Amino acid sequence: MKRLMLSASYSGYKVTKPRKGASFKVPAATSLYNKTTVFPRFEKREIPSISPELARLKEQIEDGKKLSVEEYLESSHFKFKEGLGQQSLDSLKEALLLLHPRTRPLVAVDCEAYEHGHNKITEIGIAILKPQSTTVSQIKAIHIIIKEHLHKRNSKYVPDNKDKFLHATSYIMKEKDAISTLKLVLDKYITAQDGVLVGHSISSEIKYFKSLGIELLPTVKMLDTLKLHKLGRSNGGSLGGCLKLLGLPCSYLHNAGNDAYYTLLVALSYCDPVVRIQKNLDIYSSSEFTEKYPHDKNTAFVKVDDISLLDL
Repeated sequence: MKRLMLSASYSGYKVTKPRKGASFKVPAATSLYNKTTVFPRFEKREIPSISPELARLKEQIEDGKKLSVEEYLESSHFKFKEGLGQQSLDSLKEALLLLHPRTRPLVAVDCEAYEHGHNKITEIGIAILKPQSTTVSQIKAIHIIIKEHLHKRNSKYVPDNKDKFLHATSYIMKEKDAISTLKLVLDKYITAQDGVLVGHSISSEIKYFKSLGIELLPTVKMLDTLKLHKLGRSNGGSLGGCLKLLGLPCSYLHNAGNDAYYTLLVALSYCDPVVRIQKNLDIYSSSEFTEKYPHDKNTAFVKVDDISLLDL
């Protein structure tokens, strides 16, 4: 079977045919590891001590019993940052009530700017979740590349993933058309349907909006996933750190379309009482995921000698 190898070029795609008779080699197992003895041994992570009330909620979830938002918020298991307990609980309650019950559309937005001139927005990512009842969230992700800044590439401070949108087609359009598209989405889902605008450090996106000439009404409902993260963790607040903490796999961060999609997943997770109970997000502590998300790396291998240690 022949395969066309495509190398992206904004003036079109350069198509390169493989050499006649060429075949694809599957790397030998030894290219990943040499001997099983070099693997570190798997050890079960130590579980922190929890309150009797939190243990009860965990057991309730394990038994398959429902946990309503009201029951969750009335619980006494919360252990937020000292001195900010009630304030943190109020902030969490406000966020949860924006998403429960699911009667409003959610729109996550992420903007990427040129690292050598933040006034030049290179990408806009939009992720839309309508208030529909589905087993798997049907999120529509959109990736816009600004034509005027097409060849401005980041690399020094953030990776260049402009070409690596994971969800479909990237739309290259003039800045004025990108602004019109963003306004159309905001008018349709936020203004007309009383939707919720979601962002990771949403103040940054609002600044980008203003630079594009978009002013949001003060009545717009907003949800900031970074602020939600900080209710339960003192560090590790990058989008990648949040995804790692939640156990959500990802790839090609710093692509605006991908980031908008992942931000929406983080929002849904941080506003889910079951996830918060399972991940101990209501106990203020430091996060073990302090580095950048190690996406696009080889899988880590550990040797399992005792399967009873696995958390299955």
